[in-house]
Amino acid sequence: MRIAIVSDIHGNRAALEAVLRVISRSKVDQIVCAGDTVDPMPQSREVLEYLLKNQIPTLRGNHEDYVVESFTVPRSKMNTMLQYLPVKVTASSFDAKSIEVLKALPFTVEFESSIAGRLMICHASPRSNIRGWRYTIDDQLTEELNAVPHTTLACGHWHDPETKNWNGKKLITVGSVGVPLEQKLRPEFCILDDQSGEWQAEHLSCDYDPTPSLEIYASSGWLKNGGPIGWLLFYEVASARRTIVPFFKWKNQKSIEPVTDEEWGVTVRDYLIEIGGWSVVSKYLACPV
Repeated sequence: MRIAIVSDIHGNRAALEAVLRVISRSKVDQIVCAGDTVDPMPQSREVLEYLLKNQIPTLRGNHEDYVVESFTVPRSKMNTMLQYLPVKVTASSFDAKSIEVLKALPFTVEFESSIAGRLMICHASPRSNIRGWRYTIDDQLTEELNAVPHTTLACGHWHDPETKNWNGKKLITVGSVGVPLEQKLRPEFCILDDQSGEWQAEHLSCDYDPTPSLEIYASSGWLKNGGPIGWLLFYEVASARRTIVPFFKWKNQKSIEPVTDEEWGVTVRDYLIEIGGWSVVSKYLACPV
């Protein structure tokens, strides 16, 4: 059995199409999407509909939850805090029916191989689509992992491909299709094969041209409407460089506490200037909507 896992597409249709072209030549038995199909890119709904139309099992990641919260809870932080403005923009492209589809997405999908044993695919971990095993396995997560009978677990969420062995289990992180963050503009995915007697993970990436996605991001107005945090997300897509988390660490180290939209704009711009990213973002911000 060969299973291809894609994850963390984040609405980047061009990257997904590039990956699926490669997978179509790889003789897999099943494709699974491990979540974060949507947000923050403007083709989020199209990507979700494409996966479902092609009967690709799709899981509920934390960004699906963000979009549902923004759509259904008007006073949620997703709608009232500037940091989450890109989520609000994404949610505005959905309707009530498509939100119900997001809410109904399963948390896990499982396979059983007579050769390699039981496999669980989740977004971050069996009981959470935010907490996971990529960096630290605390007591709570240890209990959760030990409680499932599966010999192999695979997740997305971290945008960071890796396979490691832990307490008799194989833990696989598959990387990101839409926002790879290894400073290589190459969508990442994974193919699992059971023929060796255990689930073996082949971590793969492929070429793609990010320009169409970036141009749609800018020309649709999503880059401007997403505010300063949208600029950071855009730069992650454009550069394959971790930007959001380092920005907040940088801001805290400098004890900068922006309040107004203008203050957030100045702070984010100054950070992007410091890391050499402002010229990329400002070029696309100048695009006519």
